[in-house]
Amino acid sequence: MNPYNLEIELSKVKVEDLSVLPEVVRSRMNETYDALADIPMNSSLDRKPRKWFRGIVIAASLTLLLAIAVLASGFISPVMAESLKQIPIVNSVFKLAGDLGLKAADEKGLVSNVNLSDSHDGVTLSVPQIIYDGIRVSIALKGNTKLSGSMENLEILIDNKLLFPHKDEWGPIAGIVKKPGVDEYSGIMEFPDPSSQGMGASAFPDQFVLTLKTNMKGSKELFEIDIPVTKNTKDVKVYKPAMKRTHDNLTLTLDKVILTPITTGLNLTIDATSANIPMKYQPSLQWGSYIIHMGFSIIDDQGNELRGVGGSGNNNAKRDVTFEDIQVSPVLSTTKSITIKPFLYQRKDDGSGEAMVDSQGNMTEEYIKEMEMTVPISP
Repeated sequence: MNPYNLEIELSKVKVEDLSVLPEVVRSRMNETYDALADIPMNSSLDRKPRKWFRGIVIAASLTLLLAIAVLASGFISPVMAESLKQIPIVNSVFKLAGDLGLKAADEKGLVSNVNLSDSHDGVTLSVPQIIYDGIRVSIALKGNTKLSGSMENLEILIDNKLLFPHKDEWGPIAGIVKKPGVDEYSGIMEFPDPSSQGMGASAFPDQFVLTLKTNMKGSKELFEIDIPVTKNTKDVKVYKPAMKRTHDNLTLTLDKVILTPITTGLNLTIDATSANIPMKYQPSLQWGSYIIHMGFSIIDDQGNELRGVGGSGNNNAKRDVTFEDIQVSPVLSTTKSITIKPFLYQRKDDGSGEAMVDSQGNMTEEYIKEMEMTVPISP
């Protein structure tokens, strides 16, 4: 920033109350005071070294106090204050991991800070945070070694009942997802509530013990962490609109919309039992039955697309009914409706199921206007 702009920018800065001075600054102030108090004013030490040492401490102290004076006088923006709070240690995986819902949950105090860990042979796996909002369970993970590629034979149990067995690091089992954390030593493990997947499964209880078992590279011992989980039911709203759209002999039904401060969840059913469905809905002829590969964009009434955070799809035994569990970021407090925009990824018509791409290598999409649904909501 050049000197001319500096004066202009400082004039724009909002003056903040001293009470919001970041804790890290207060901590440094106290440390400085303690250091000054410990300097011997009359001792048998050689005068010259002592004066030299005192000069450094006093100079540093004056510099710090000057900085504090500037901060306290109002020359600090909310963004700078938040950054200063994070200087010592960033303890929240959720806050900085890129998931808007988890970030909001952390900021609103909705996250359970459990701070549990297990260690063997110098290797430590920690679970600092967890949250369950009735739509998804999100587990923050930290390690003293890189997490990527280090977890094997993962198992998740709910009240001692096996939920997800894995034979490799994260495994191919539908529903469980690994998301990046703040750095290579952290991550987020996530899976949906069973009831959101449209297969008649019961929801998790409001309170349960989640047991995480895994092997970690660098240790032959089994890591096991028992995590108490309580469903966060604050500001949760459920809508059952039972809206339907039929097109190309397909019927799309919106069964449920769930709004939480962390996630927007949508449950849809695609009925493809008709024998007269266009082949474009079936990516591969060799599969022998309709498996609908339909995507969905969720747009709020202000034109914002809600970012996907998870979800899954399941088929019935005949593969002609698909249950879609869509999870996107939470809606804004001002949102009055959301629109579901179904689309197909366009595929070559040679029966290979190979996707068509544009000049940038992105899969091309064909939106199905006839199946769009707009759902009024009141967050």
